This record gives sequence, structure tokens and C-alpha cells, in this order.
Amino acid sequence: REVETRLRSVKLLEQCIMIAKRIEADDLVEECAVVMWNISRELMCDQNRFRVHKALQKCLELLEEMQSNRLIPLRVQLHFEVAHCEEQRDAFNELQKYPTGPPAVPDSEFSASVAVESLEALGTANLPTLKRLGPCERKEIMARVVQVCKENEKPPDVAQSKTQAATGQKGPPESAESDLEALRVNIMAAVMSMPEAKDGEEARKLVDQAVASLGKWKPPDNDEGKLTLWLELWTRLGRQCLLPPMNPSIGAKYALMCSIQGLGKVDSPIPKYALEERLRWRGACHALCGEVFASLINPLEQEKESLAKLRRMSVEQFERCCDYAIATSNLALASFGASALWNVALPFMDSAETRALLVEPFSKAARALAAVEYEEDPFFFAELYAALYDCYADQEQWDDIHEMLKDAFLAVPAESHRRLWALRMLALSHQGKNVTVAMGKMKESQAKAQANIWLVLVGASSQLKDQITAFSKAMNVLQAAMQPEVVEVRMQFADWLLRSGFPIS
Repeated sequence: REVETRLRSVKLLEQCIMIAKRIEADDLVEECAVVMWNISRELMCDQNRFRVHKALQKCLELLEEMQSNRLIPLRVQLHFEVAHCEEQRDAFNELQKYPTGPPAVPDSEFSASVAVESLEALGTANLPTLKRLGPCERKEIMARVVQVCKENEKPPDVAQSKTQAATGQKGPPESAESDLEALRVNIMAAVMSMPEAKDGEEARKLVDQAVASLGKWKPPDNDEGKLTLWLELWTRLGRQCLLPPMNPSIGAKYALMCSIQGLGKVDSPIPKYALEERLRWRGACHALCGEVFASLINPLEQEKESLAKLRRMSVEQFERCCDYAIATSNLALASFGASALWNVALPFMDSAETRALLVEPFSKAARALAAVEYEEDPFFFAELYAALYDCYADQEQWDDIHEMLKDAFLAVPAESHRRLWALRMLALSHQGKNVTVAMGKMKESQAKAQANIWLVLVGASSQLKDQITAFSKAMNVLQAAMQPEVVEVRMQFADWLLRSGFPIS
């Protein structure tokens, strides 16, 4: 629904910008262009980019025609998107005019190697000044520049060209920063080229090249920016290793190696005084490590002990991902870490012995979602607390359950509170406390919801008197609200009476 709404908005803005051009309202044209760009940014992925390409191209043509000086950064970005979508040389050559003037290299000689050796001429050093870009995104843009230029060529070895330049074979020596810039391009070009490899062997060769390039550089321990870059490059490379066309088993080994290289140790604690961005990438790297262990699980061929060990290792890594999500209040880390942890740990919910292992992981996942005010899937959020309830209930830790539910009512969106109320009623029932008083405090006003909670208590209570009371309360609530479901509840009550041995007369 969000995608369709954005597409309709882009279409309306395209009409507005054409009308503004006809009445020569340049300010309105620029304003419509900015709004269109902001709305379209979320659609600039492979499956949706082509749907907004025509509108963005028209917007670009109008801005070029009126020579908008205020929106030069936006014009550059529009050229990038047009070039990325069409991969046409004309669009890319237009881009070069902004930082350097007309291209000095003829089209017949313009190749990937020339492009890489002329990164400064392509204006990549100026790109971080654009509004949408920051220093951390520069490597992605440079990799896209290489990809647009290369056409059918393989990604060039930038580090090698820089080494040749430093030895005097080509031009003057490059600085250490230039070498680092070349490393960024090499790794990102390899990552972006792997999905297009013809088979797993070609993809593996790209990974080997990237690993060799990264192996030539080690960031200093006191440079947060370079430590962050180190983590990001290893994490991006490792994540791509888990995707086709890489062989699954070989890709998992490479991905695990990448995560270990990035983290140092997979069980290392959160570093003190680290920048938030570095912590985010450490969390992403732990998530990658958890995915690797999860991908190695094969119930058809592995023994029970091996399966349990791999699941525990995967759960531990996703738990660490949730730790970093709490430390950075990052929604993406919290959402991915909690959901992945849930999927891997679900088989452990079959017995009380294995459920005892999940108290701390599920608690971390719940706190991570609460820290980012998670609202995307309230049902999953409530079910996470329900699973945590089962883990506590096995050990009869009722006080811990009530403390957990207090936090749950504050964190889970209101539409899922009825599930939490049912858990609270169950806890009170198991403790032998008066459930009716607690039900009176429930804010849920819907008769069906209240009746469903009473029916939950029927299954939870072991006393016939309490079960009869729960059935009566459910029927009375539905009868007072004139709900037809009261008939179904009465039938359930009659069936329960027969199964419980009550005489028919």
C-alpha cells in the first residue's frame, strides 16, 4: 500500500511540475522536484526504480532546461539514478560535467580502467558534499560509477593500479588515503558484481580478490572511522557470500570468515567509547554470524546434539545483535535480531529443559524491540512475551512474570494487549489469586475480548469451581452485549460438562 501511495504521489507531482513549467513558475518547479525526489527515494530499488524512472527523467529535463543553480546536488543525484536505471553512456557523461567540465576522454577510449584511474576526474571526491550523501556512502557511489562504466568488463583491480602508480609505472605516487579509497572501490565493486556472476566459481573468485585486497590493510586501533569501515566492508562482503550464485556451503564458510575478521572474536564484549556507527556495524556483523550458523542447520542429516549446538550458537549471535540494538536504539538491528532469534529458537520451545535456555535471549529480544518502540508487527511482539511467559512458568517464577508483563504493557501496542491480559490472568490463576478483581481492572472494553480471556482461564485452571465461574463470566459478558457468539460458548460449556462427568439431568 505504501508503494502504491508513493507512486500515485509521484504521478501527481509529475503533472504539477509540467503545469508549473507551462506557467513559468520556476520556484514551483524546483519545489515539486524536491518533493518528488524525497518521495521517490524509498522506491529506488531494483523492483520499483523503473516505475518512477520516467517521472524523474522528466523532472531532470526540466531542471536542466531552466539551469537550476540552487538544485545542482539534486540534478547530480537525478543523473545517477537515470544512469543506474538505463546504464546509458549519455546520462553518465552528463554527470561528469558538474565537477570537471566536458569529458576529456573520447567515448571510444572510455573504459572501466580509465574510469578507475581517473576517480578524481569523475568527481567522486566531491560527492560527499551532496545533501543525500555522507562519507560512509561515498564508497557505494564510487562502486556504482565503476559499474556504470565497465559495461561488460570485469571489475578492475583498483589496488593494483594504485600500486603501479606508486612505483612510477603510471603517474605520480598516491597517498595512503587514495589507497584506502581504492580499497573501498575494489570491495564494493566485487560485492555489487557477485549477483551478476555466471556461476558460483566466478563469484568465489570475486570474493577471493576482495579478501586479498582487505588482507593488505589493517585499521589502527585508535581510528574509529577506519575501524567502522573495516567492519562494514567485511560485513557487506560476508552477507553477499550467503546469496546466490555462491554455493551455500562454500558461501557459509566465507561468510563466517568475514564475520570473524570483522569482529575479531564472535564473543567479544561491546567496546567502550565506540562511535554509534561502529556499534551498529558490529551488531550487523553478529547478525551475519548468526545467519551463518543458522544456514548450517540440517535436521535431515545432523544428529540431535549437533543441531542443538548450532542453534545455541546462532541464538547467541542474534542475542548479541539485540545487545547492540539496545545500545544504539537501532530499529533495523532490533527487528532483524529479534525475528531471526525467534525463528532459530522456536524448536527449543518443545520442552521445559530447552525453554530454560531461552529466558535471557528472549528477554534481550523483547528489550531491544521496546528500546526502538517497535510497532511493525504487534502480534509477534506479544507472542515473544508469551514465549517468555512459558519459560518463566516452567520454573514458577511468578514475580518475574508480573514484572515482565508490566514492561510488556508499556512496550506492546494497545491492539495486542488482550494477549497480555490473558497471560496475566493465567499467572494469577496459577497463583490461586482472585482473577475477577484483576479482570475488573482490564481496559479492554470489547465483550468478545473479555470472553476470550475467560475461556483461556478455563483451560488454565485445574479447579472445577474456577472453570465453571470462567464459563459463566464469558457467557454473561456476551449475553449482556447481545453477541451471537454466546451460543457457541454455551455449546462449549455443555460439551465441557459432559466430558467432566456431570449428570445430564
